[in-house]
Amino acid sequence: MLAPLTALLALAPLPVAQAPAEPAPTNVRLSWVSADHQQFAVTWDETGDVRNVVELVPVDGHVAVERREAVAAGQPNRLVYNSRYGFDPDHDYRVRVTVVDADDTALSDPATSPVFDTDRPAPPAVTSVVPRVDGSIRFAWVPRGYTDHNPGDPLDVPAGPVRWRATTSSFELNEYYPQGPEFAGAGSYVLTGPPARPPVEVGLETTPNEWGSARSLELVAGTTVTAKLPATATVGGTLSVTGKVTRVSRICDPGVCSPYEEPDKGREVKLQARSGADGQWRTVSTGRSLADGTFSVRTAFTATGDYRVVALPVAGQGPSARGAKAYGQTTATTVAGVTGPTGDGGNEGGGGGGGGLPITGAPVVWIGVLGGLLVLGGAGLAFAGRLRRRAGSS
Repeated sequence: MLAPLTALLALAPLPVAQAPAEPAPTNVRLSWVSADHQQFAVTWDETGDVRNVVELVPVDGHVAVERREAVAAGQPNRLVYNSRYGFDPDHDYRVRVTVVDADDTALSDPATSPVFDTDRPAPPAVTSVVPRVDGSIRFAWVPRGYTDHNPGDPLDVPAGPVRWRATTSSFELNEYYPQGPEFAGAGSYVLTGPPARPPVEVGLETTPNEWGSARSLELVAGTTVTAKLPATATVGGTLSVTGKVTRVSRICDPGVCSPYEEPDKGREVKLQARSGADGQWRTVSTGRSLADGTFSVRTAFTATGDYRVVALPVAGQGPSARGAKAYGQTTATTVAGVTGPTGDGGNEGGGGGGGGLPITGAPVVWIGVLGGLLVLGGAGLAFAGRLRRRAGSS
């Protein structure tokens, strides 16, 4: 409780005396002091030797004060900032210097520096994201222009050519991994391997300028398909399959990411079949999921075979390239053909419908004929026995 309270008090406006007791600082200047443009100095002039508070103030007011530091009397009128720490990127700032007493009560009017911006290079716009059945992801982009809305500020650095690399997010962590060569201009790239495991964000990251690098990312959602297929089905009947499609996205805190699942409404699913492990998969029925993600597909059942349900990849297209979804499928399940009344499904594990004997061994009709012959033979023997008894008693 004390730590948040202390932080709030630290960012509260400085208490002000009735009237300025000290002359305001003057000539607040900003200049780079490192060749890599990662450190810059704030300097100012003052009357006498006084204590100052130096504040980093966002121009748009999204927070009142970003940072506040005191410079004691007797110290140089100079404070050095690291451009990669403590700044919100792509904002405008000014530095404010005020003379204060030992309790940080303002003794002067503030003096401010010229406005400067923390703009990073503009990343390209991702125009398409195309997940593939093999797990790879192809995406394309076009460059985006940049307009400096605060030209000529004291920390502006001549902009060099902007380049970028493909980048992908980690599955478990809120981290990103550039890969492949650097690009300039429009282009495309194919991400492969474990880093592209959905749900995953894919896109581009610029080479950094003095304020850091910028990313342009789009999500490829994961896809989970579950389905209930019967163990047997009646030959000449209908095979019915039910299941559910789930869209998997990610939610991240500053360190760790977790999957987030929701029903995938309107997703096209395909029931596929093959004659055996070496056979080619073919689509035998197509359906679409409902609002709760559930689906039902049916097909004529002709013989024993392997079945699965697949949800093909969905591409993200257009200016934002959103909506991409990865491929999903169930494992192959063998459904055995049986004889019996035609109907839906078969025996568990699946839907209802007629059962019967598997189509192996002698046909059922011969079993019935043999039983009938046995019954007739028994009746004949019984009749012959009665005739013999009558003859013996006469």
